[in-house]
Amino acid sequence: MSSTTRLLFVDDEGPIRRLFRSVMGQDESVLLETVSDGKEALKKLKTFPADIVITDMKMPKMGGLALLEEIRIRYPDIFVVILTAYGSIEDAVKAMKAEAYDYILKPFDFDTIRRMIDKITDHKKILQKSIFLGKERRKKYRFENIIGQNPKIFHVFQKIMDVAETDVTVLINGETGTGKELITNSIHFGSPRRFQPLIKVNCAALTETLINSELFGHEKGAFTAMAFT
Repeated sequence: MSSTTRLLFVDDEGPIRRLFRSVMGQDESVLLETVSDGKEALKKLKTFPADIVITDMKMPKMGGLALLEEIRIRYPDIFVVILTAYGSIEDAVKAMKAEAYDYILKPFDFDTIRRMIDKITDHKKILQKSIFLGKERRKKYRFENIIGQNPKIFHVFQKIMDVAETDVTVLINGETGTGKELITNSIHFGSPRRFQPLIKVNCAALTETLINSELFGHEKGAFTAMAFT
C-alpha cells in the first residue's frame, strides 16, 4: 500500500479491538481508528473520513448490517467489509445485497485483512482514473454514474478502460435496465474519440429491409418503382 488508507474497525469485543490495533496500528500506510458499535462508528465518521470500514456483523445497539445500510446512504464512497463469526449463508446474502464490498469469517488472519486493503486501494485508483472529459458542455463523465461496489463491477471498469484505448468493435450484451448505455458512454468518453459526437441509434425502430440504407445511405436509384396494370 503506497498511500495512507483511513481505516475504521468496528467490533464490540475489546480484546479483538486491542489486537487489531496492536497489529494494524504498526502499518504506517494505515491510519486506524476503532469503535465498539455501529452508533459509535457513525459518530466517528463525522470527524474521521474513513476510506474503509471493517465491521462485525453481530453487535449491541447497532449491528454491522444496519451500519452498512446507513453508510451506503450517508457515505456512499466508503468501502464496507463485514466480519462475522457465524458465517451463515443468510448473513452473507444480506450483506452483499446491501452492497458490502466483501464478507470475511471470524476468526480472520491479518494477511487476509492486508490483502483486502490492497485490493480496495487498487479499486479506488481505478475510480480516480475514471474521470473523463466529454465535449458535451465539458462535463465530467465518471464511473460513479454506474452504481456499485461489488468487486465484479471493478472488473467491468477495468475492461472499459482496456477497450476504450483501442479501435476494436465492442458488443455489449445484457438484459433491459442493466446499464448497457452507461457502459457505452464510459467507453466513448474514455477513448481518443471523446471529442467526437456519440451517435445513438434505436435499431429496433428501423425496419429490417431499410436498416442498411438508413445507417449507411444508398446510391441514387437503388430503390426502383414498378408499376403493374
